[in-house]
Amino acid sequence: MYHFSLVDATASTFSSDRPYFIELDEYNAGEMIYIHENAVKSTSAGATATIIAGNVNEQAFKNGAASVARFDRPEGFTKISSSRIVVSDTYNKCVRVINLADTGNTVANFSGRCGSQGDKDGLDGKFKRPKAIILDKKNSNQLFVSDDNQALRTIVISTGEIGTFTETGNAILRLVNYMTQHEDGDIFVSAHLSISRVSYEDKSVKKIVGVKSVRNDGDEVGLFSEALFSYPAGLQFIGKNALLVADEQNSKVKLIDLKEKEVSNVDVCSGCGSMGKPSGLVCKDGALYLSFGYKNII
Repeated sequence: MYHFSLVDATASTFSSDRPYFIELDEYNAGEMIYIHENAVKSTSAGATATIIAGNVNEQAFKNGAASVARFDRPEGFTKISSSRIVVSDTYNKCVRVINLADTGNTVANFSGRCGSQGDKDGLDGKFKRPKAIILDKKNSNQLFVSDDNQALRTIVISTGEIGTFTETGNAILRLVNYMTQHEDGDIFVSAHLSISRVSYEDKSVKKIVGVKSVRNDGDEVGLFSEALFSYPAGLQFIGKNALLVADEQNSKVKLIDLKEKEVSNVDVCSGCGSMGKPSGLVCKDGALYLSFGYKNII
């Protein structure tokens, strides 16, 4: 049995923000990093949110100091060291890096050809539209990136070289929202109406929940073969066999039990009325942080 406290950590600090993608800063205790429109921001309980880089209201491409740098609707990021955040600059079709060690923070190209899309691997490789991005727990010099070519791509951190991890054009990997990695290396993705597992060893892709739904969403718990989601988003493991999922359009958090092959609802907001539509999800030390892209709170 898992018990959580839902943390209203920063609701009063950014009344106009829509924090869809969130991540706790592992290098700065209490700090939360998130994307709001075209900017990467950070905040903590009781503090005013600050822009790390970008401009909320301007979609563009520009490198340089954080105050002048511009992104175009980024849909993923992760902090790869105490001084670097990599950002999937989705509609600029490349991955950028925010260098926090530089005075005023600076933004530069990291991987891919910004402004030019494709499926090419290599040092001069291309993305179609990079989205979710995570650090490989089994290889500290590698990132996984979901791409709109319906594949998982890789980036060698030290060089920026692009690779293709799964075959291009796999419909299961269409519209990937979030990714997370199991301790054995396998990658779990939330995509459209389902949760899928990508084998680290043989790179096979298998839909595990939402298997009976092709076009229609739903709200069903129980065995994997019967369970349904409606646009699942944030994912996080809280144990070897326990995966939390933000079931966005059902306004719920659900628990996937890999051992029992079952899905159940998680009561995270008993007695507080409508929870809204959770998107980002982070759990640490028994506290559950949810972002609501439509309600402007974490």
